[in-house]
Amino acid sequence: AHEFISFHPPGEARLSVYGRNFPAFLARFPACRGYPIIAEMAAFEWTIQSCLNDIEQEAAPISAMRSAQNGVLTQVSLQPNLRFIVSRWPLIDIWAGHRNVGEPSAIQFSRSPCRAAILRSGDDIRFIPLDTARLVFWKLLARDVPLEAAAARALVRDRLFDLVRETMLLFRCGLVTRVSTSLNTD
Repeated sequence: AHEFISFHPPGEARLSVYGRNFPAFLARFPACRGYPIIAEMAAFEWTIQSCLNDIEQEAAPISAMRSAQNGVLTQVSLQPNLRFIVSRWPLIDIWAGHRNVGEPSAIQFSRSPCRAAILRSGDDIRFIPLDTARLVFWKLLARDVPLEAAAARALVRDRLFDLVRETMLLFRCGLVTRVSTSLNTD
């Protein structure tokens, strides 16, 4: 951290943006190169911090999907504080184990893939585990890709991807903030 501060002093007076490049710095820092989990944990912590600093909008009701019909592209807007983490390490387990001070920790530091959505819900941080198809689907929706196109990409990852189940999950988790439609001209 001292080396990072020395070579990367703050460019502005907001702590919420300072340190954005710290994980990349750690990945290149000679003393950390042999321990890639350090840079990934720093990126995970930064992701949590950015969730906490972004707004949480009111969730849209499931009835907002009524306007979706054949010939119409459906745009589903997700919470602006939604973030994603993909790691080779069980970062959520390590983070949760570290926060449970006083409890014995049985955390395994062996490689174990971790894919999750991270979002702020009130004053809490929530983690939602994601398989590969769900990760693709949610990330594309978060980038404002139409629902149909995001579902098509998810189906490439898992031919059993269930669009109805996944859409219902988004609403149950309070992730959908708006549904809009436009005519499909294809």
